[in-house]
Amino acid sequence: MHLPPAASWNVGRAPWQRGVQASLGLLGAVAGLYFCFSQRWGVSSWLVLGALCASAASAAMSLFNRPAGQLRWDGERWHWSDADDYAVTRLACVLDLQRFLLLRIDCEQGRGLWLWLQSPSMDARWLALRRAVVASGQAMPRSQSASLPE
Repeated sequence: MHLPPAASWNVGRAPWQRGVQASLGLLGAVAGLYFCFSQRWGVSSWLVLGALCASAASAAMSLFNRPAGQLRWDGERWHWSDADDYAVTRLACVLDLQRFLLLRIDCEQGRGLWLWLQSPSMDARWLALRRAVVASGQAMPRSQSASLPE
């Protein structure tokens, strides 16, 4: 099987994601407050309020810690570049919605990232990247498969 040619994609923060997360956070806050004030305050109310605060803090941190960099396919291997360059040991396409890709990558240094890629149009660069994602998931390059134990 022939692997696709080199492709790269700049990964950044998606502006609509903040809106979705803020809407879900607001909905959760309203539901939590309704639960807390619709009954007498007891242990369950405090637990729900604590869980709501913890999930809101986690969501807020993830909003500002989104990975930004470049995902590159050199024709044989994937690479992730932010401030440093990392060789990707595993790339999995978790969700493919044509114009949106949710990828999970693991780097050699043990770093794992979730990447949300999107394209405003189905241009040639985007299609090349999608082909590389699909093809690299179907067949491992010779350099990696040769190092696997038998």
